[in-house]
Amino acid sequence: MELSSKQKGLIVTAAVHVLILMLMMYLTLGTSAKSDTPEGATVNFGYIDDGSGDEEPEMMQTAQVDEPEKAIPAPEPKPKPTPAVKKAVAKPAAKILTSDNKEALAIKQLAKDRADSIKQVEAEKKKAAEIEAERIEAEKAKQAKQQSQLNAIKGRMGKSFGGASTGSGSTGEGVTKGSGNQGDPTGSVDSKNHGPGGGKGAGVSFSLNGRNLVGSLAKPEYAVNEYGDVVVTITVNKEGDVIAAIPGAKGTTTTNSVLWEAARKAAMSAKFNRVTSTDAPSQKGSITYKFKLY
Repeated sequence: MELSSKQKGLIVTAAVHVLILMLMMYLTLGTSAKSDTPEGATVNFGYIDDGSGDEEPEMMQTAQVDEPEKAIPAPEPKPKPTPAVKKAVAKPAAKILTSDNKEALAIKQLAKDRADSIKQVEAEKKKAAEIEAERIEAEKAKQAKQQSQLNAIKGRMGKSFGGASTGSGSTGEGVTKGSGNQGDPTGSVDSKNHGPGGGKGAGVSFSLNGRNLVGSLAKPEYAVNEYGDVVVTITVNKEGDVIAAIPGAKGTTTTNSVLWEAARKAAMSAKFNRVTSTDAPSQKGSITYKFKLY
């Protein structure tokens, strides 16, 4: 079988490569087989310059100190990251607050504090208004109760200080005409003298020499269920005004301070006739109030 030119070329190429390979191996092995020891004459081992004999003497033992080999430090192993470190590394960096962010947070906090302050003020105003409304209602109720008590007291006082009794069937008393009781408010219902002047009345009387009462004596107002007589010393100027009133004069039978103050106030409102003399001095007298139980 005849080979083609292509096959022949391949065979030649392979043979050339084999030869080159064998040549390289020969050169490499020949170089490595050579001894590293330098060539030269062999000499007897000795330790002095002179010697004799055929036998080799014993070798002197000499201590050979080997120099310690320098230890090559092993490379330090890199520490493995712990889970905590890994977690810290994996965590994104915190957002850095800039001056703009701080200012925005401060403004937001200020607005919140202002809103809270406004709410607190409104709540306090509302509470104060409720308290004031309750106080006003309580004051109105108190005043209504006091007025009711005062009206009841005035009704009883009318009877105590000579007021007419209802349901008595009386048509009046006097020497003139009409259905009322003729006389002076400071007089006595048992007296037949119907003109003005001093003397006892039903619950109140006065004594002021030479002076007449103008109008009527005011009835004292009091809110205690007490009784007794209170004599008030009065000082009357020439105009007929009471300029001083001191309760507790001789003839007083009670020490109740409420009755004393009620009598003093009533006496201060009394009015007497005016004196025409320009040099007339102030005049002293008295008013007696008889307080009775309701």
